[in-house]
Amino acid sequence: MEDISKCRINRIDENVAWREIESDLFIILIKDDEEKVFQLNKTASFLWKNCDGERTIQEIIEGVCLRFDVDEERARADIMRFIDEMKRLNLAVLSAP
Repeated sequence: MEDISKCRINRIDENVAWREIESDLFIILIKDDEEKVFQLNKTASFLWKNCDGERTIQEIIEGVCLRFDVDEERARADIMRFIDEMKRLNLAVLSAP
């Protein structure tokens, strides 16, 4: 498995709107005159907001460990699932280190 921890993850803002309401974040994807709405929990909201191209995946992992008091192995696995899903939905892309 390739180590992508030095890569950066960027949200795709084209055709996407998002808004935070209390502790939940909502993403609206508009594509081909169809809207899809995704509701993110606190952890996923934290990840989405940090997918700004400024931080490496490793930095995001460290941030999750500190903020949510989880070990690095679990944080890494959860973040990789999140990234895979965001890429699958064309909501994020990876940038090489």
